[in-house]
Amino acid sequence: MINRAALSAAEQTEELSKAIGKLVADKPASHTLPKSRRRAEQASMRRQPNGVMKSQVIDELARDSHLVIATMAIYVSGIADVLFAAQKRNGEVNLPALSLVTRAVMEVAAVQRWLLTDEIDGIDRARRYLIWRFKDLDLQNRLITDSQGAEEFTERILAEAEAEVLELAVRFKWNARGRSVADGKKGPAVLLPEAPNNPGSVESMPSLTELVGAISDSYQAISMASHGSRFGVTLGSSGSDTATGPVSLGAVAGYGLPANVCLLEMCVAINQSVCLYAEWKGLERSGIATHLWTIARASRAGVDHTSE
Repeated sequence: MINRAALSAAEQTEELSKAIGKLVADKPASHTLPKSRRRAEQASMRRQPNGVMKSQVIDELARDSHLVIATMAIYVSGIADVLFAAQKRNGEVNLPALSLVTRAVMEVAAVQRWLLTDEIDGIDRARRYLIWRFKDLDLQNRLITDSQGAEEFTERILAEAEAEVLELAVRFKWNARGRSVADGKKGPAVLLPEAPNNPGSVESMPSLTELVGAISDSYQAISMASHGSRFGVTLGSSGSDTATGPVSLGAVAGYGLPANVCLLEMCVAINQSVCLYAEWKGLERSGIATHLWTIARASRAGVDHTSE
């Protein structure tokens, strides 16, 4: 199956990637306009007890988000690469590859949306940033637990990263707990609520499924071929007991969402993250919005045609 309108969006998708990259390349991570939402949040935080110190967490978030947005530009360029490759194959889109890269964009965007939403104030945003950092430590810890042969080296790196995040919490006078062992079970480092309802409560971020589900109804479908399961990998594929030479992508397509659906999901994800980042810092985003509108219009107009 090919979608000619989606294929025609390859150039616009590549231009979108460049526009996102330019957003972070033209200005340093610390750059913020005086009338931006970020600047207003930090000014409000400084008027609160210990607010000057806590407002510095926002600077940490700005630096990390700067790097994340740059990475998203690379992901979007990957989507364009898949479409450009399809143009050379008579429109045969590598749907599994397109879905995998789009899924990465959706996941990163969903986390950024949770961090940069305009529905919370600076204090809550600062706490969310630390919660995110603690969650990342937990993921690193799981990787170390599963690794072989480099446990001592990786454990030292993780201990240093944990000490850095715990030091941030202490500096801002927020309660946190490092990795612990209770009843033979290892517990991750966590940020504790300021006024816990019970002594054992901790603050955590929503699951990735919940975060992506807030911006898309397609996350489960687009994830089906991402975990190596027989069902997800073989869905939509066909095979033969007889060798017939090189296999066309049109014959063995694998499972993936249609190209125009992936592009629409990409547009929503970018609007909910990159544009939110630009708005938070007071940066110009009209160029990105124009590319998103053009790609979305082409994708909605697309009609699937059977490849001949």
